[in-house]
This record gives sequence, C-alpha cells and structure tokens, in this order.
Amino acid sequence: MKRLILASTSPRRHDLVNRIGLPFEVARPDIDESPYPDESPDIYVARLSREKAAAVVAQCPPNSLILSADTTVADGQVIIGKPADDAEAVCDS
Repeated sequence: MKRLILASTSPRRHDLVNRIGLPFEVARPDIDESPYPDESPDIYVARLSREKAAAVVAQCPPNSLILSADTTVADGQVIIGKPADDAEAVCDS
C-alpha cells in the first residue's frame, strides 16, 4: 500500500488534505525559499514545489506518494514573500 506524504508543515495544507479524507504523513522539507533574482512568481512556486518533494524523498518509505506545493503572494511579477513577524503582516491602509 502506498503512503501519502505531505511535504509541508503548513497547517492550511494539513487541513485541506484532511478534508479530502486521505490518511497522510508529514515530512518537513528543509529548503531555502529565497527567490532567485528576476524569478517570476509562477516559476518560483513551481521550483519550490519540486525542491520540497526532492528534499523529503530520502525520508520517505519506498512506494510513497509525495504531495508538495507552495503558495506565494505577488504584486504583478514582484514576489512579496512571507511577513517577518505579526507586525509586518498587518495592513496599514
């Protein structure tokens, strides 16, 4: 039987997979999430998804199915990135 491995520590992704009703295990991908210079948001999230899967494959049992994803916020082609802290996450408008 194949095991589903979620290559994410995101509580939101855990919730989404739970809602589908699939049993899964979590593997923490340890990658550098810094965007490359001039990297577009769509290329950035695709690259991070591949890197997360590659980072956890060695931790997984044989015949595992690895699910990885990434989400980013962008303003046009400018990647905004994650806030450094709660204060940075607050909108001042």
